[in-house]
Amino acid sequence: MTKPTNEQELLKALEAIHNTFAESTDQIARRDSDDPVTHGELYNAMHSISLALLDIGTALDNYFYNK
Repeated sequence: MTKPTNEQELLKALEAIHNTFAESTDQIARRDSDDPVTHGELYNAMHSISLALLDIGTALDNYFYNK
């Protein structure tokens, strides 16, 4: 991998975690008190965020290892 490719991969991973976090929190925030968030919905949101964080870890590893 070349350095620009690693930087692009890192930027994509950072953008993905931002988008995932924004979507997950927005989904939960739109719920009203008459329709509380379920355990499953919270789990799915946290799981999506965790996967995005793993992508960032991989991108950082690739960026610094192949620098």
